[in-house]
Amino acid sequence: MAIRIDGADYDTIELLQLSDAEHEPACQRLKAMGKELAFPRIERIRQLLREGWGLVMENRPRGTPAVITDRHRELVLIYRPVDAQDAERAPTSLPMAEVRTLALRFARELYERSGGNFHLPFRSEEIAGQIGITDPRHIDQIASYLYGKRLLSHRNAAGFVILSELGVAEVETALAEPTRPTASFPAVNVLTAHTINLGPGAQLVQGGDNLQQASYAGADIAELKTALARIEALAIDLGDTNRGQIEGLVALLHVEADRRPPSHGTIKALLTSMKTMAEAFVAATAANLATAPANAAAPAIVDLAHRLLLHWPG
Repeated sequence: MAIRIDGADYDTIELLQLSDAEHEPACQRLKAMGKELAFPRIERIRQLLREGWGLVMENRPRGTPAVITDRHRELVLIYRPVDAQDAERAPTSLPMAEVRTLALRFARELYERSGGNFHLPFRSEEIAGQIGITDPRHIDQIASYLYGKRLLSHRNAAGFVILSELGVAEVETALAEPTRPTASFPAVNVLTAHTINLGPGAQLVQGGDNLQQASYAGADIAELKTALARIEALAIDLGDTNRGQIEGLVALLHVEADRRPPSHGTIKALLTSMKTMAEAFVAATAANLATAPANAAAPAIVDLAHRLLLHWPG
């Protein structure tokens, strides 16, 4: 039997008694890792996943993931860190738009690492690290999305993943037609002639085909990636909302920087939006010094974006 959760289809392991869940291998592995398990009703799953819970899944013989439910398929087993401090430290789940963008970068990295041998397993942490994702929960969220879409043929508890035939086809389609989204991914050239709302203080307006396509400059891109790593580290000290907005821009900048050739005009527009956004954070903090302590992260991000913009081509 199949069940649909947050836009993805899963097989089900249906338990006659909820207490039987403790005998399932997936549950035993999670308990050994110190995870808390719960059986909420399926209509609450979407919100709980966004709050950092994860689906308890097992691989089936034909390679599709299965979730664990009660015999009526009304309750679904999920997990979260059992330590209250872990729960407090854990970041909020990535928004789906960002998951799709990062999933494309993850699958593309996996595709290129495979070198044509698509049966080779790779550690998901290693692949995610190459695209700047280090938080285990974000890695799990991206891998879960790819597995749920059947773009990974294998994903185990040790963190090894293998790109499926469908995943290979999706990546090759995305690369062959970079301006068109696929069934599972946004366009490789994710910045089209639209206005993208990025939160208070910033809007990014892109012009599409009339963007200047400057020649690829490896030194500029290397400098950009070094700066982005520093910005990501600084963003940790921002509030959740502000951090999410900066990290969203960083993700878009990584996507554009990985294009060959990248659009320097697009990168410059993104950097301008980041500078404007960080300046708005600084202004908001200055206006509320009585209730919000001064934070050096936003001014440092403004400075980094400004330095890049001073000599960025395009």
